[in-house]
Amino acid sequence: MTKQDKTLNADHCVEETVKRYDEIAEEYGSDWRGQLDATEPVKPAKFEKLVGSPPRKILDAGCGTGKHSIYFARQGYDVYGIDRSSGMITEAVKNSVGLQISFAMEDMRSLSFPNNFFDGMWTVAAIAHLPPADKRKFIQEAHRVLKPNGILYIGVHNLFSKKHLTRLAKFYLSHLVQPNDHLIAKIKTVVAWANSGY
Repeated sequence: MTKQDKTLNADHCVEETVKRYDEIAEEYGSDWRGQLDATEPVKPAKFEKLVGSPPRKILDAGCGTGKHSIYFARQGYDVYGIDRSSGMITEAVKNSVGLQISFAMEDMRSLSFPNNFFDGMWTVAAIAHLPPADKRKFIQEAHRVLKPNGILYIGVHNLFSKKHLTRLAKFYLSHLVQPNDHLIAKIKTVVAWANSGY
């Protein structure tokens, strides 16, 4: 596979991911993925200490249905949330009624914000959806839009945690009641993503 083929395959994987999030946006916001659980505010609170007191500017990159954007806005921060999925942005806007949050459909690899604009940037799980070369683009963009001494928080999920193992088991068990072709197609897609460095 040539470098160009890998790039095209990686771009296709990103587009497929966006399409999938558009399809599940409403469901995503209504289960544990769209809600802060009791232990989660510990991490944002540490981030807040580093960023400084409100009303500093925070970018939630890959904001999904807005759970972290909403958390930060309730603390008094000037919050911007971006996501590539129009479905996720639609849900984030619905979930944040009454709060001042600027949501936009935007690519975290190529941000429209000016240089030195944000005091902090928060991203959880979104960077996992980028192929390796695009992760570098995101880091460069984060560096550009953050103020000097700005704080970048990158969170990734521990796939071996009880929560994620349970979710994975439920996901694959749910496919057992469907025709096997659907599960096989999904496995092939995941293998193709892995082969492309995703």
